Amino acid sequence: MQQFASHITRGLALTLAVTLFGALALVVLPGIIVAQDAPAADCDSGPNVACPAPGDASAQYVGSVTALPDGVVLLLTDAGLGRARECGGPAEIAAMAQALYDALPAEQKAEVQLDWTGGQLLDEIYGHAFLNELSGGVPGMGSIYERSNPINIDFADYGGPGTMTAEASAEQATFAALGAVHRAAC
Repeated sequence: MQQFASHITRGLALTLAVTLFGALALVVLPGIIVAQDAPAADCDSGPNVACPAPGDASAQYVGSVTALPDGVVLLLTDAGLGRARECGGPAEIAAMAQALYDALPAEQKAEVQLDWTGGQLLDEIYGHAFLNELSGGVPGMGSIYERSNPINIDFADYGGPGTMTAEASAEQATFAALGAVHRAAC
C-alpha cells in the first residue's frame, strides 16, 4: 500500500512540475515560440506534400507531411496532438510521419536525412503538443496555440545546413526540458 501511495505521489508531483514548467515557459518566455516559417500545405497541393490515404491508420493522427528544401512540416490532427502527449506517442507520430515522408518522390526530399527516431525530434513533437494543450484555453496565448501546429522541423536545428537562430536554440532547450519531464513521468 505504501508503494502504491509513493507511485501516486510521484506521478502527481511530475504532472505538477510539467504544468508549472509549461506555464512558466508561456508566461516568462513568450518569444520562444516564434512565427512558423511555413504553413501546412493542403493535401494534393503539390508533389512535396504527402497525406494519409483514406482508411490509413495514420489519417487519424497526421494531416500532412510537407517536404521543404530546409526542413519538414508536420500537420497533426487533434487526435494526433493528443496522442503526442501520451507515453510513446511522439515516437508513433514520428514513425507515421516518416512513412508519409518516405512516400514522397525523391526529387522533392532534401539531401539532409532527418533522424525520425531521435530524441530531439520526439521532444519537439511532444513540446508542440504540450504547448498546444496548455495554451488552448488561456486568454492572450492564442499566438502560441496557433503556432504549435503545424510543427516546422528546420534542418539547421538538427545539425543540417544553415544556422540555428537564438530563438530556435531557446525553443529546442524548452522542448528538451519538456521531453525529459515527459519521459520521467512515463
